[in-house]
Amino acid sequence: MIWGFIFHAPESDPKKDRLVVERAGTTSIIVGVPDMEKAVDTAKALVAFGAKAIELCGAFGLTGAQKVLEAVGHTASVSCVMFPSQSLIKAADAFAPFYGPSAKTATLRWAYIFRAYEAKPDKDRLVVDRAGCHATMIAVPDMEAGVKAAKEMVEAGAKAIELCGAFGATGMQLVIDAVGDRASVAGIMFPSQSLFTALNAFGMRSPIGGAPLRAAQ
Repeated sequence: MIWGFIFHAPESDPKKDRLVVERAGTTSIIVGVPDMEKAVDTAKALVAFGAKAIELCGAFGLTGAQKVLEAVGHTASVSCVMFPSQSLIKAADAFAPFYGPSAKTATLRWAYIFRAYEAKPDKDRLVVDRAGCHATMIAVPDMEAGVKAAKEMVEAGAKAIELCGAFGATGMQLVIDAVGDRASVAGIMFPSQSLFTALNAFGMRSPIGGAPLRAAQ
């Protein structure tokens, strides 16, 4: 199973700003891009490489997800980070210095945490720090390690935590409970157009080592 996460970071280089974690037959490819055009190009390249699922950071929004979906068609599922209602105010505070009316007046610090077989959080990580954006990508082996990593990032100054789809609503709530009101917490959501491709991507075998998911009938 190959899947990818694409995140926005100004002045990033998709060829250099990437993290690849290969464990037990699953390959996770995390790539930083400077703009929407590069996000689409990267998504197409990941699919050509064999990726069956593409996740996008919250910066791209639904509009960006739609553009990537149009580019890859039904060859891979496409999903994006969305913020639950309890994190909206904290998310606005976190991203205002970078995307708000007074943009780039302060550094945006955020982290993306994803689950991968036998991951080693202290080693399987990528930090991109450019143009007022400090982003940290961390692979964790399980939910407990994910909560620990989120607390570590918040204590280091992160104001936003994004979680991969494997955490689900339960995992997102655990992280929300752990970090309290110190940071916004968001998770992956699938648009209806990607539901069947997501089932095909994850249906025969769970990418996080849990019980197999039932394929669509």
